[in-house]
Amino acid sequence: MAITIRTENLAPGLEEKLGEIFDNKTTGGEIIIDSFLYLRRDTLQELKGIFTKEELTGLIALRNGTIFEPQFSCNAKFLLAELEDAEKFDNQSKNFSFDYKKLIAKIQKLTSAQVYFLLLEINRFWNKESAKENSLDDFIKKII
Repeated sequence: MAITIRTENLAPGLEEKLGEIFDNKTTGGEIIIDSFLYLRRDTLQELKGIFTKEELTGLIALRNGTIFEPQFSCNAKFLLAELEDAEKFDNQSKNFSFDYKKLIAKIQKLTSAQVYFLLLEINRFWNKESAKENSLDDFIKKII
């Protein structure tokens, strides 16, 4: 199925980058959209068993009210900086009963795709799932 990529909706420079990688922006858009669902599924499967319920709850709380920025969301350094601030100013690990150093070590081992999809899912939780009954427990079960 062909899709139409509206260039006014693309971030500045993205159309040119798609043209460099693919034959054209439409082909690029189709490949990216098609691949996204498989990457998401496989990456979420890779994340299973890495985090404890307490660590995930702390990460979810950390991202409450934040904007999902794709250009930063695949870089663990930005997530680590957020965690460092939350620990320093809010005592995040004590509030959510997790070992700060262990969580930092886990995040440092994540691939860019794992960081991206973890943050995307947390963003999705806050923007889509959080209003539902038992939403936090249901969300955590998907990741654990």
